[in-house]
Amino acid sequence: MKKIILCLVFMLVFIPMVQADFTVYYDKATKEVKFAGDAKNIVLSEEAIDRLKSVVKSGKLEDYDLTESIYDYKIKNDNFVVNTKKISDRENEETDQKNKKKKKDDDFESAKSKLIAIGLTADEVDSLK
Repeated sequence: MKKIILCLVFMLVFIPMVQADFTVYYDKATKEVKFAGDAKNIVLSEEAIDRLKSVVKSGKLEDYDLTESIYDYKIKNDNFVVNTKKISDRENEETDQKNKKKKKDDDFESAKSKLIAIGLTADEVDSLK
């Protein structure tokens, strides 16, 4: 009987520790998640306290089936919602950067062929790059 009571006390003490909660901090204006973690380990400046709001979620972050990075979410009604605009903006920026690089490379190749046509050697043109 003592062993059963001891096991119950052990379970009541240690199970809540295993199922610890975590805190999600998000921007008050945009609702974008800024970071998440154990609130005891996070120190915020006065400026951050003014800009951020927090919500305590049960369990661990890994328990939530998040398909994107935690930073790609918003908090809506205390739930995680994918911030599709942020993801789309990032993908558009990456595409724009690739297009700019491709245009720069194409422009260089065009200029290179024109310079070669007027008499410069390929080595001389490459040294200009």
